[in-house]
Amino acid sequence: NLHLLDILPAMNYNIYAIDGIKYDKMLTIKDIAQKAGCSVRTVSRVINNAVNVKEETRENIISITRQYKYSPDPLARSLKTKKRYTIGVILGAIDSDVNRERLETMTRLFNTAGYAMLVSRARDQETEDELIKRFIPRSDALVIFTNMRFPKTALLSAINKEDYPFFLIDPECRTDFPAVYINRASGYRDAVKYLAEKGRKHQLLALENNKRESRINGFKNGLLESGIIFKNEMIIEAETGFAGGRALTQIINNTSEPVNGIICQSDKMALGLVSGLLEKNLRVPEDISVIGFDNDNYSEYTTPQLTTIMQGGSSIGVYIYEQILEKIEHGIPIKSRIFDTKLIIRKSA
Repeated sequence: NLHLLDILPAMNYNIYAIDGIKYDKMLTIKDIAQKAGCSVRTVSRVINNAVNVKEETRENIISITRQYKYSPDPLARSLKTKKRYTIGVILGAIDSDVNRERLETMTRLFNTAGYAMLVSRARDQETEDELIKRFIPRSDALVIFTNMRFPKTALLSAINKEDYPFFLIDPECRTDFPAVYINRASGYRDAVKYLAEKGRKHQLLALENNKRESRINGFKNGLLESGIIFKNEMIIEAETGFAGGRALTQIINNTSEPVNGIICQSDKMALGLVSGLLEKNLRVPEDISVIGFDNDNYSEYTTPQLTTIMQGGSSIGVYIYEQILEKIEHGIPIKSRIFDTKLIIRKSA
């Protein structure tokens, strides 16, 4: 059975003393100020990330709050500042390591700054719109890993006009709203050119949804720069995940020319494909080179190790946090940014 004394420390109650004085109430900023030898106002400014506090004083106060596991009462802060100290996050999918890295990074940083994370998942645009409406009254800002194909809706226009902070993450096309973009086109272009340099002229691009323009444009540009004529049959639609990759082995047999290089939309698809090829006694990369996308954590521990296109994980999480916090705390506009990809060469290609 959990004893009450085990619970109280997590609530900032009772189980502490400052300079030998025992407390039987919640730790307050007055107590922190007493220990730090400064005013309550100074402690408040540090807790609320305000400027114009000496760095030495700031570090001392932060050290004390950590030592005594102090965290501000979110309800009291909300009533005083009209803030909710909550960040809403709407996810399209969390099945890739890179999205988990972004979410974990944001959670850690926002929690440190005194904000909770309100997270939900939207599998389609209708659900996403509904969650946006529900989250706005409950959150100080929204981070939207968007499903919107063309993110210029009346809903987003309305909240943007009201200067409500929100950040679109990885939209399919460019938008006037604050957004983080992944330069997938350059990643796919680089992958095509790399395979071509290895003598792989008969390539395929396997997509879970063949309407992904950025991926297709990058693939086509890579072919053009490598002197390879594009054919429609080079782009094939696949099911998601490992099973979708394994099923690709059946499609490969129906192409007009023998395939010797395949670029997949995800690492899971690529590894499913490798498994299917090996079952058919086809060697990777000797017979067919395979490249994935995402650089999931397991990709370097497979046999063969997976060549893949890496996109930003924790670095994007840090950028989202910095931009949202600057907007909330200081009114600085959120800046859009394009993050580059990088080809990670291993054994599968």
